[in-house]
Amino acid sequence: MTPPRAARLDDMKNSRTTEGATLVLTVLIVLLMLASIVVVTGQLALSARRNSNDQESTLQAQYAAESGVARAQARMNAVNALMSGNLKPAAATTTPQMLLQMANLCGISTPTAAMSNLTGVTAANPLTLCSSSNVLSGFTPTTLAVAGVINLNFFTGNIDNASYAANGYTLSGDQTAAERQFWAESLLPGGVTLNGTVNDKTVSGTSGLTLTKVQRTGVDSYRLTFNVPDVTVSGASSDQSVSRKLAVSGVAREYTYEISRGSFAKYALFTDHHFADQASEDACAANASNCNRVTFTSNTLFSGPVHSNQNFLMQGTPYFAGQVTSAGCPPGKIVTNNGVESCNATATPGAYFQSTKLVAPGSMSPSSSAPVACSVTTVPCPPTNIINPQFAGGVNWNAGFQPLPQNANSQANAAIGLNADGSAKGDTGLLLNGNVDAIDFAVGSITPSGSSTATPAQFINYKMSGSATTVQLAVDANKTMYIKVGTAWKPAVQVGGVWIDASLPAAAGVTVQPFNGVIYTNGVVTSVKGPARTTASDPNTAAPAVASFSQMTLAATGTIHIKGDLKYQNPPCNGSNSVSGTTFTAAPCPNTSEKNILGLYSSGGDVAIDSPAKYGAANGVGKDVTIQAVLMASQGRITVDGYDQGTADGSLGQVKLLGGIIEKYYGPFGITDGRGFGRNFVYDPRTGDGLAPPSFPTQSSWETAFKLTSASGASTPTPLKLDGSYRQTN
Repeated sequence: MTPPRAARLDDMKNSRTTEGATLVLTVLIVLLMLASIVVVTGQLALSARRNSNDQESTLQAQYAAESGVARAQARMNAVNALMSGNLKPAAATTTPQMLLQMANLCGISTPTAAMSNLTGVTAANPLTLCSSSNVLSGFTPTTLAVAGVINLNFFTGNIDNASYAANGYTLSGDQTAAERQFWAESLLPGGVTLNGTVNDKTVSGTSGLTLTKVQRTGVDSYRLTFNVPDVTVSGASSDQSVSRKLAVSGVAREYTYEISRGSFAKYALFTDHHFADQASEDACAANASNCNRVTFTSNTLFSGPVHSNQNFLMQGTPYFAGQVTSAGCPPGKIVTNNGVESCNATATPGAYFQSTKLVAPGSMSPSSSAPVACSVTTVPCPPTNIINPQFAGGVNWNAGFQPLPQNANSQANAAIGLNADGSAKGDTGLLLNGNVDAIDFAVGSITPSGSSTATPAQFINYKMSGSATTVQLAVDANKTMYIKVGTAWKPAVQVGGVWIDASLPAAAGVTVQPFNGVIYTNGVVTSVKGPARTTASDPNTAAPAVASFSQMTLAATGTIHIKGDLKYQNPPCNGSNSVSGTTFTAAPCPNTSEKNILGLYSSGGDVAIDSPAKYGAANGVGKDVTIQAVLMASQGRITVDGYDQGTADGSLGQVKLLGGIIEKYYGPFGITDGRGFGRNFVYDPRTGDGLAPPSFPTQSSWETAFKLTSASGASTPTPLKLDGSYRQTN
């Protein structure tokens, strides 16, 4: 049935009312959603702004903290530069004066008698003058810096004030007081205050070293031990809302600082004049564009310290595993007055890079410690023209001048049992007057007269020029000397410098003294060698010349001619050095505790390796001659006599040297066409730790260097520094 019209109108009205309400509700919901979106968008924008501000503050705090670490490293760099290159005790500083400075560092005003008792003292067995977790623990930077406090005398008395500014630190106000304050801060943990601002960001923190030991390792050698504590630095943002704390440690926790006037034996290479001969140097001094300098090339590999009193010339990629130093004395300016050598001109620090132009350290790029140069002006530099020397042990282009000795007086005295001051040594050597035809070393055993027991022995046979007699001596491990009489080995005593049968009338009343290993002659040694090879072309078939317990120095005023292999019974190293790219691999040295060592020293001639091309196979060295010794010619060269003779085919091989070379001029071994010998040098690391042939020449100047000690006990020069990696601690 159809509803009445009034009913239909009511239904339509109700429907429209419902539709209107729905529309209103929908509009309200949409408006509510739009409002919510606006609110959320606003909150997100505000949050983004807050996050951006927070990030900016965090970055500001991080930047400030890293700036504080940079400040700590800058102070470390200044300390390293001052102590490594500028702390130079005067050459006139005597042994007692240096001992006094070391005692003062310990806070002791007068050295005790025990500090001079060096019985058994070596680098491996040092005498400790003072030791503590912090030798200077009783001080603050303020109290340590007070004038009259003796602990800083070694530092303040041996550095020129101008050196501070040259190494990035300005001494303001009273120079003396400022210098004391610098060291008082630097030598105490937390002594250096890093507080300040960096572009309105706040920095706070401290740094400093810790001195833990002062030790004496020899008559004129000392060792200071430092710890490098962690450096912790805080940085805060400009509004102080965010802070960051960073910690950084030293590359090594412990460094040693070596102070020595030690033996020249410690060098892998030392040249007084860095030229092949005087004629080359004179030509260079007369005309700088006519300089034929000795050049270090990519074939140059040295695993120990290298020094020249002049300047080096670099080409290619020479590699130096030990510290490199040069004094920069100009050509023609090394002079000798009253028996003392010096540089008679202002030093010119720097090096030559395949050029006649000297490059000063400040002009080296990217830095003086790792210079890279190009031999042509082409940009970019062709790879074959790049000069990129590798200084793994550090380099100092402004080192002190190290004069070479002018005589062998100390060795002559030691040969007759005297110290330099004329007092008795308590042991004695062998003094030979005049030229010597031959000295032969060998290892074996003897049965002394009256004994039935064989004992290991070092044989020393010698024949004087003009004599038909070869004297045969033998020394046992207790340094007791024997002389062969007929077929018997009899105890010997020294009379007039030479050893004779102790039972002879001439020996009556003569005190038996141990042999000190020094052999001296005021003449030429025509031949020194070890046992002959069983196979002429193979050096491995030569028996040892120096016994495991033997330590000897052969010193002569004239030239010493090497005519055969000279090998240790127990060598510290074996094999050869090698380099691949810039990765250096040193010859293995597993036996650095061995004590056998030999030194050959000519004070007025050369140490000559006699080539068979000149002297014949019977009187010259063999192919790949092996020489295990430290060689020194203070007025001449270490050279191959006949280096430019023979067949140009490289058939003589190399001079395989285990030891070091110290010379006035850089002696040639061969030439590039294959005549002569090549060089295969391995540094004896024991000499860097204080081992030296007996009475070997010592330096008149003091040297200083930071070192790290490896697991094998070998010390390597290394810069004092932080490791550069940060640990965030908040």
